[in-house]
Amino acid sequence: MDISALRRELINMNLRAARLPLTAFELVARRGQVGTEWPPAIAFESAEARVKETCGSLLRDETLLTDARLQRVSVNQRRHAAQTRAEAAQKQSQADERHARRKADVEGQERRAQEQAEKRQQQLESEKAEAERKVADEAAAKKASADKAAARRREQLEAQERSAEARRLEVEAAALAEKERALDAEERVDRLDAAAKATKRSRTSR
Repeated sequence: MDISALRRELINMNLRAARLPLTAFELVARRGQVGTEWPPAIAFESAEARVKETCGSLLRDETLLTDARLQRVSVNQRRHAAQTRAEAAQKQSQADERHARRKADVEGQERRAQEQAEKRQQQLESEKAEAERKVADEAAAKKASADKAAARRREQLEAQERSAEARRLEVEAAALAEKERALDAEERVDRLDAAAKATKRSRTSR
């Protein structure tokens, strides 16, 4: 192995050693997570690429410089992917928030519409009950008026019947009195006739 390869291996070993604490922390912090766009790891790899690039320039090691450029491209891609994912997550969060607001608005409109419908139904029922009460009151008033009219007619008929009965009794009383007067007159005539006959018999017997 030539000296350049030894230098590259030494540099890479030092960088891997420096990466060990971050790797251990990443295993704990990102347990169960998927993806390679962890910001601390990207920041370390960006610094790692700068170290390789600096060492490659100082040592005039094209392989190290190429490795640094490739790592920088990878870092930039991952950083862009992380940014894209963050923007997508932010847009999704905003979309979810807008959806939640629209859902709340729709639910509020539905609730207000339901309340208005219930209020209108109650108003219609109240108006119906009021109309039925008015009809019942009018019917009761008409019945009361009809009952009063019928009572007045019965009273008038009864008064007419009493007046007719009184007139009939008066006529009968007058006829009875006339009959009694006629009987009295007939009795007087009979008495006078009897007296005249008695006088005549008395005169004849003398």
